[in-house]
Amino acid sequence: PFKCVFCAEPSLHGATMRYIDVDVIIDHVEFLIEKYGLNVLTFYDDQLLLHTERAKELFRRLAPFNIRVEAPNGVTLAYIDDEMAYLMKQAGFDTIPLAIESGSDFVLNKVIKKPLKVKKVKPVVELLQRNGIFVQAFFVIGLPGEMDEHRRETLDLIQDADVDWSGFSLATPIRGSELYTICKEK
Repeated sequence: PFKCVFCAEPSLHGATMRYIDVDVIIDHVEFLIEKYGLNVLTFYDDQLLLHTERAKELFRRLAPFNIRVEAPNGVTLAYIDDEMAYLMKQAGFDTIPLAIESGSDFVLNKVIKKPLKVKKVKPVVELLQRNGIFVQAFFVIGLPGEMDEHRRETLDLIQDADVDWSGFSLATPIRGSELYTICKEK
């Protein structure tokens, strides 16, 4: 649903979101536990928290299963409040990757076009850590328009927010993304 410069999803699959019913997810988890002894549930959905009330209901209903829950693609931190952090921990998250992308408001807003402000990062990291969740952070470097000062701001953010682990990806112009078009034209 966002327009991040490096994302090709809207051109490949459209910008709309489809949601599976929480009851269907819970029924499937019950089946997997009973039939296969499931103890880890992985969501490959980087917009898992987008519909916040649905996400909170899902986490409430996953909590009694006492399983580990993962979201390795990362989540958007804009949707994490006190209740969400608590429910994520109760559901079984012990680690959560945050798709922060940059520690520079200029890069976030003008280059990536991600609706995130750097000042929101530290409070969310603290909130997750207070709930006993290890915080990973994803960053993208090498975007057209990014300067050394912007990479310095990213390093400063990582240190200031006390992120537990950071991973860096090189900006990759994937066919179908706006970044691909920019790179091809320039």
